[in-house]
Amino acid sequence: MARGTYKYAGGREGDGCRIALAGNQNYISLHICADEEGYVAERHKAALPKAKIGRPCVRFKRLSDLDQAALVKLIREGARHPGKA
Repeated sequence: MARGTYKYAGGREGDGCRIALAGNQNYISLHICADEEGYVAERHKAALPKAKIGRPCVRFKRLSDLDQAALVKLIREGARHPGKA
C-alpha cells in the first residue's frame, strides 16, 4: 500500500492509502485514489479492456487478463499524486 494525505473540500484532512489491493471471492480489486485531474483508474479504462473500472477501482479475475505495461503506468501515476477525497 502507498500511503498519502487526503483533503476534503471542506478543509478536513486525513491519512489513508493511495493504492490498495484486495482479494475478493470472484475477483481482485486494485484501488487508486483520485488526483487533481480526477479518477486515475477511469483515465486508463481503454488500456484495460478486460477489467471492470469503477471510478477509483480496477477489478479483474487474473493478472494475465491485464496489459502489464498499462497496469504499471496506472500504478505509477496513482503513486505519484497525493490522494483527493
